[in-house]
Amino acid sequence: MGELAPKQQLLSRGLNAKRHFGQNFLADRQIADRIAELAVPTPGGTVAEIGAGLGALTRPLLKRADRVHAIERDRDLIPELAELARWREPDRLA
Repeated sequence: MGELAPKQQLLSRGLNAKRHFGQNFLADRQIADRIAELAVPTPGGTVAEIGAGLGALTRPLLKRADRVHAIERDRDLIPELAELARWREPDRLA
């Protein structure tokens, strides 16, 4: 997924944000890191991420939590999360 902005990430995969899902994608890595720090103040444990999208928050959550349950309603984005799971420890991302 690299350093591309969310819109470019979607377009490069032939996807678009879906208004009926109310999709908004996190683009700022520093904000994602800060959210992860607040969500998992003490490293370890398990966290649930609802609306995992392209994994912008999933990555920093994986740095702090032992396990992340990433939930995504948009079936078109599931392969992106599966790709992330393959590159990160698969037993830590569900």
